[in-house]
Amino acid sequence: MTAIKWALASGTKLKHRIIDSIADTALRLKTTGRIEPFELDVAPQSLAGAHAYQAAPYLVLSKMFAWIKKETATESFFDIGCGKGRAMYMAHVSGCKSLMGLDHSEEMCLAARFNLGKKGVGNSEIYCQDAREVSFPSDPCIFFMNNPFGTEVLRPVAKNLIDQMNPDSLLAFVNPLREHVLRNTGFKRIETLDSYNHNYKISFYRK
Repeated sequence: MTAIKWALASGTKLKHRIIDSIADTALRLKTTGRIEPFELDVAPQSLAGAHAYQAAPYLVLSKMFAWIKKETATESFFDIGCGKGRAMYMAHVSGCKSLMGLDHSEEMCLAARFNLGKKGVGNSEIYCQDAREVSFPSDPCIFFMNNPFGTEVLRPVAKNLIDQMNPDSLLAFVNPLREHVLRNTGFKRIETLDSYNHNYKISFYRK
């Protein structure tokens, strides 16, 4: 990375941290911060495949949902690795009528329920379950991931997802560092919204 790109990426990270903090305060939500897997109530055997919790920035999610609204009329949203529920709240704001979230940490699930309940979001379900064992909706749906886990977990999750998802469904992936896993599973990338920092790249896939 050139010095200019490094400076832009560093400035982008700081910008998002400031905006996220201001947005959380204005919305009376608690979705900021970084939490390592070992700090959560996660079974020891699941720690190897888990990534730290850090919500996708509000501006990135706004950009993502603006693109989604132009491309699909689907109104169901399923967040795989929902954390504290920020993406689910943004899906609600963007007009999604059915919200589902999944996380293997009960602590994160409770935080998501608290945040959504505080905003009066009643059209939501939060499941505390291992993503490798869940049954995904077969109706058209927008699936979302913010790089929640490593290859050893993503591979079976992607396999289950592509086997179960409707052809009209869409997968939105922020920070898709392991895109080869999706490609090898059968997903086809249809669009990428880029940035100077890979953490904020958004890629969209269909089966």
